[in-house]
Amino acid sequence: MIDPRKTGAYISRLRKERDWTQLQLAERLNVTHQAVSRWETGDAFPDIGILSHLAQVFEVTVDNLINGETVYSSPVPPKVTAGSVIHELAEGHPENVAHMVKTTPEGFEAVLLAAPLTPPSMMKGVMEHMEGYSFNMDQVMALAPFLPEDLLEEIVGQLGDAEIDAKMLGGLAPFLNSTTLDGLVDKIITGTIKPEFLPSLAPFLRQETLDRLVEQALESDNFETYQVVSLAPFLGRETLDRLVVRYEEGGLEFSQIVSLAPFLEGKRLDVLVEKMAGDSVNVQHIVALAPFISQAELRNLMGHVLEGTLDNQLLVGLAPFLDRETLSSLVRGRIRQRGGGEVQEQ
Repeated sequence: MIDPRKTGAYISRLRKERDWTQLQLAERLNVTHQAVSRWETGDAFPDIGILSHLAQVFEVTVDNLINGETVYSSPVPPKVTAGSVIHELAEGHPENVAHMVKTTPEGFEAVLLAAPLTPPSMMKGVMEHMEGYSFNMDQVMALAPFLPEDLLEEIVGQLGDAEIDAKMLGGLAPFLNSTTLDGLVDKIITGTIKPEFLPSLAPFLRQETLDRLVEQALESDNFETYQVVSLAPFLGRETLDRLVVRYEEGGLEFSQIVSLAPFLEGKRLDVLVEKMAGDSVNVQHIVALAPFISQAELRNLMGHVLEGTLDNQLLVGLAPFLDRETLSSLVRGRIRQRGGGEVQEQ
């Protein structure tokens, strides 16, 4: 990993060895002395062209500058390094870099080390000379932050659907454009890509894409309902309401509604609980939703208990979620029902 502070200290040391001021070095490089100052303090890093020029001025290698130290050559044939990649790019030879990647084991790693310093246009130039080279998933994910969107889309398009997994989608999604993401969603809907990969894509999808996905998924044999419910944190209000309707029609399990509850609009959840109360649904269902409903609905439920239309067991289940006023009112009501008269509050 490139450390700007280490490189900056090295530039400063080389400059001082030659008894140059920052201004004198700046004049040799045709930059400002402020730029030299920022390099030396590690607040900035020279671009590819400047690095190559610096290496010539100081009579060192680009690798020396990147590593922040002088490493003397050995009789062993040199390996492809980030420095050699940067030198070739600075000289305008992306085809040579592509050749390094295709013909040497260390070529790709060298390009990856140089990538943070390389403009996307230069990276595109290298990739345009990579005909016949097959990128694996890890390589595509590693390159994604440094490639132009159109080129990344092309590389992803060349990957077989069987190669795509959740890790890859999660790694690539932040760098893909909406058109490419929509294409991946279409493949999930048709079953070409497994639906369990959806959570990896969901945070990066457009709202309309998510809503369309849920609409089609509910009618598709390729999806389990839990896979749709897993998208809840990213769904719009109308889509969430449709999932509640789906539950009311018998298309979702109650456990899935509990998973949706933190993301449902309060009024919508209150209405759902009120329907449960009216239908005398299992008390435990209402208790499971209690953390997410309003105090008004909780008080309403307590009224049902006092009227005798809901099981007394509901009192114990809902008590932790009631405010002090509602609890006090409830206690007074129960005592009056038993003929205990007025209650002296503590």
